[in-house]
Amino acid sequence: MESNSSNNDPTKTLVSIDDAPPEDLGGVYARQGFAYQDDVAAHFFIEMLVNDELTEVRCETNEDITNIWNRSGNRVAEYVQVKAEHLNQLWTIKKLAERKVSKTKPTGIGSSILEKNFSWDKYIEDSFFRIVTCRQVSSELKPLTYNRGADIRNEDGNNDKVCKELESKLGEIKSQKDNGLVFWVNNAEWLVLDDNNIQDINKAKLNTNLHHLGIEANPEKLVEIYDALRTLAKDKAELGKEAWKDKKITKEYLIEFIKNTNNPFPDKSKSEKLEKKILDAGLDDTYVQTAKEQQRDYLKNKRQSRYFTSEEASNIDSAILSRLHSLRSSLDSGELTDSPAVFYNRCLKEIKDAGGNVGSPVFDSDLANAYYEGCMHEVTSRCMHRFKKVTS
Repeated sequence: MESNSSNNDPTKTLVSIDDAPPEDLGGVYARQGFAYQDDVAAHFFIEMLVNDELTEVRCETNEDITNIWNRSGNRVAEYVQVKAEHLNQLWTIKKLAERKVSKTKPTGIGSSILEKNFSWDKYIEDSFFRIVTCRQVSSELKPLTYNRGADIRNEDGNNDKVCKELESKLGEIKSQKDNGLVFWVNNAEWLVLDDNNIQDINKAKLNTNLHHLGIEANPEKLVEIYDALRTLAKDKAELGKEAWKDKKITKEYLIEFIKNTNNPFPDKSKSEKLEKKILDAGLDDTYVQTAKEQQRDYLKNKRQSRYFTSEEASNIDSAILSRLHSLRSSLDSGELTDSPAVFYNRCLKEIKDAGGNVGSPVFDSDLANAYYEGCMHEVTSRCMHRFKKVTS
């Protein structure tokens, strides 16, 4: 059985995590290079799709990520601290308990990774704790990598050994709910997600979970959906304190978000989808009619192989699709800040470069450009491209 018992003082009044605004959103304003944390958040989004016990994921509210679980009708808050550091060693108890002296903590007490994580044990909900790293742990921390309550964690006194080592470094510490280190160890898990393959693992699991939900996505759409999940995590994390209640993602919200990303206009034809996306970019009907004409010419010329060999056409399509994905990813991540109309213009220029790099050098440039643009509009009509940043 998992232990989440507490020696709470019954005279203390505890508030729910739902009613407590975040105390410090410093991490929100210093998220440069936080891509790994967004991948970790996406990991939990994907888990939530098929795990009914995981009901909410919150980005940058209390901890880096806060998960809300329903365990047999009992609401539990899991405080997830993400560490992307590439240490020149394995994670150790010493590193977990290492304190640093600062102006706000002149004695260093409360500054360790563990103490910061444990400090969230102060709300009416029961508490779980999780550390996520891209580097492996040493043998002394290995028990924490098993599920809470797993027999192996208590074999040969494994949990007790971890507690004793932590106490030797930190002394006797208590949370605001009067729980000690034994409570943290019993309710903590350590998750290692290698930053070199976390995206591949997440995408494979996403594909499986979408299929389980009856949502079919081709490989290109799967990549777009995953990028959209990372953007969702980033956008929610960067919301300010005044919008802290909007930082949570529920399963219902997530499924609708994915369905909309996969097919934003389910009741429209390809031609109607293309028209909608161009108009949504703030462009007028002239652009719509040109796009539709180029799309028709592209499909006709591709079928007849009028301009390129089948191999050349395939290479051009792949190059343009890859370039559009890169551009869309840059837009969603905030690297590009183009308006929809400016982004449309950027895409037109970029696909000419992408197609020209693999197309026949003797081919008439104007006809080639029309072919490349027709390809982009065909991709757009299949909801594999858009000209506006994904919205959460």
